[in-house]
Amino acid sequence: MRRVFPLAGFFALACACGLPAHVRPTPAGTLALEAGVGGPAVQLEGTPVPLPLSTLGASYGLSDRWDVSAHAHLTPLLLGVAGMDAGATWLALAQDGGRPAVALTGRGYVFSDLDTGALFHGEATAARTAAPR
Repeated sequence: MRRVFPLAGFFALACACGLPAHVRPTPAGTLALEAGVGGPAVQLEGTPVPLPLSTLGASYGLSDRWDVSAHAHLTPLLLGVAGMDAGATWLALAQDGGRPAVALTGRGYVFSDLDTGALFHGEATAARTAAPR
């Protein structure tokens, strides 16, 4: 049993936490399906336990520099909570020679048990490509 937790923890960390950030927007006129699995780890009675998060959604390229996306959060459904997010990615700086590309993403999230109300929050991320060699 002790060997399972380090292995599960490795996979949870390798998958990251939350939705992946786009390094470049989805190409104009293209619909891309997206799925993600990852999540944080918590200490339960002194043992690190990964908490899987899963999402399913899509992004659509509005132009060469902009896309929009939306995702359903599947794991909270197991607890009777509906969750979704919507956002956009903007290619702020295109790759040019040795200069890496930089993309900025903004997302809004909403979670609700559909009984007592909703919880909203937002997120902003930046991603860049590695400089070419």
